[in-house]
Amino acid sequence: HNTLEQLFLSHRQIDKEAINKMKKELAEYLSIQFKKLFPDNRHLKGKNKINFYQSKQYILNYLEKELYHLNTNGSYEVLYAEKEFSTTKKFHLHDEILECCFKGKIDRIDSTSCGLRLIDFKTGYVTKSDLTISSIERIKTKHKALQLLFYSMLFLGANKEYNELYANIIALSNTSSPVLDLKFQNDLRINNTHIQLFEKEIQLILEEIISPDIPIFHNETSKFCSFC
Repeated sequence: HNTLEQLFLSHRQIDKEAINKMKKELAEYLSIQFKKLFPDNRHLKGKNKINFYQSKQYILNYLEKELYHLNTNGSYEVLYAEKEFSTTKKFHLHDEILECCFKGKIDRIDSTSCGLRLIDFKTGYVTKSDLTISSIERIKTKHKALQLLFYSMLFLGANKEYNELYANIIALSNTSSPVLDLKFQNDLRINNTHIQLFEKEIQLILEEIISPDIPIFHNETSKFCSFC
């Protein structure tokens, strides 16, 4: 994440020339990030060296795919990278009107010829079905789609001058097709109507969380969070 952030922020206006420069700069930028993790240069040998090489190949593959997409969609501008956004919503929860503040850090926001694009990077494997939502009621079973809709709600809520965007996950380990679109009811554009539907599901989730009648248990197949 940090390597991609620094690469794209160092250029911002992304065209073929910028991507080709990034390919040349990649090893240096990646080395800086690994040295922060391993000041003793442990990333130069053993398993860490493999991780370094794998990370480099994942990013290089993504940059190669970006060159192809530039042929189709043209250049674009990076507006934000690794930036935190927040928005406040009021919900009617258990006979009270509660003001809820939502926060999140979005990996990247681009201004493209096709409109505003929200991007989230993943190192794990992601499929198209993970980001395809036939009905809003299924959103709780589509965690990656939920995350993109949540980020869309944050950005559009904090930036009223925009009324729609489209959202991608860049699955770096999907080497053949790393760019995956969020598709909501066959629509690639996420607008305020979609966000309103999503907010209703957020309200139901919040009702479950704060309800005294619904016990909360740790999922035994999951790891404990750092707070627990």
